[in-house]
Amino acid sequence: LWEVESGNEQGELKGHAASVRGLAFSPDGKTIATASYDKTAILWNVEERKEAKKLEGHSDAVWAVAFSPDGKLLATAGADRSIRLWDVAEGKEQAKADDAHGGWITSLSISADGRQLASGGFDHKVKLWDASTLAPNSAIDGLKSTVWAVAFSPDGKVLAAGSQSDSLRLWQPVTAWQPLFAPPPKVEETAEAAK
Repeated sequence: LWEVESGNEQGELKGHAASVRGLAFSPDGKTIATASYDKTAILWNVEERKEAKKLEGHSDAVWAVAFSPDGKLLATAGADRSIRLWDVAEGKEQAKADDAHGGWITSLSISADGRQLASGGFDHKVKLWDASTLAPNSAIDGLKSTVWAVAFSPDGKVLAAGSQSDSLRLWQPVTAWQPLFAPPPKVEETAEAAK
């Protein structure tokens, strides 16, 4: 941990047995969640610089963590293709979606209203879930490579996804998630459409 203004190191948190793949601060800044190749996520007390809870249940590396806007729930996901929801105060699993994607899950984001969870993965898909139950809502197809990052805009009206094909795509909900921005078609595709 570092202080932003001075750049001085404020502490080091040790507890994982393998590399840390992802992390997130809770909305109140009092807790950090980390995701690791050791198949666990850890909740850390920022002020005391110590482990508060270790979340165990994934059968493979944990790649992504995301807090709900109220900080009460934490979503985790990774190489076992499952998404899990945890009660932050108790450190207990609240819900689970097995085989949530057809490959490793790389990223998670929860909308500002706390209703939707977005996930992206190796299967070239972005999926949307109920953020409190993990009931599936919808899936966004059309991406041609691994989705490495997903994020909701602060107002929850736009969802962004970044993929391995060097593209950023944006969607907004109408009756369903509709493309708002996508890379322009290739020259040969444009020529074919003009025939």
